[in-house]
Amino acid sequence: EMYAQAAAQLDGCLAGGGLGGGEECRVGCRLVAGRAERRRAAEAAEKAKAWEAALEEQRRREVEADEAEHLAVRCGGLTAASEAAQTLSAADREAAVERRKRLEVAASAMRDPTVSKQRRRMLAALLEAERRRQEPLLKVWEQRSLAEADAE
Repeated sequence: EMYAQAAAQLDGCLAGGGLGGGEECRVGCRLVAGRAERRRAAEAAEKAKAWEAALEEQRRREVEADEAEHLAVRCGGLTAASEAAQTLSAADREAAVERRKRLEVAASAMRDPTVSKQRRRMLAALLEAERRRQEPLLKVWEQRSLAEADAE
């Protein structure tokens, strides 16, 4: 860094024309990086790339966890709507409570950076299955909600 600063200061300076009144000339100076400087620059670039990758992974985990929390909340809403319509048996209600607990645990585990890849894949499969399970229920729930709103 010290050499780079010196090269930057010298680059473009005027030299000559001293006591004898000779010609002045402009000095061109640049730093030619040696092996150590190139290695340090490459290491710094590699660290920056690893940092960006870690940040991207953290953002991805946050998005997955937010999606899991949304599924858990929606699961509770669908269960409550079904209970209000009295279409769930006691066993179905109990299964819905367990499903919601599993989704909440999955959401918290998705935020944890120490979770293994295998567990993360298993959680992703659980969330995908829940998403597919909720899709047709969500349509029915929306239709029922719109019908109730129209009735009011």
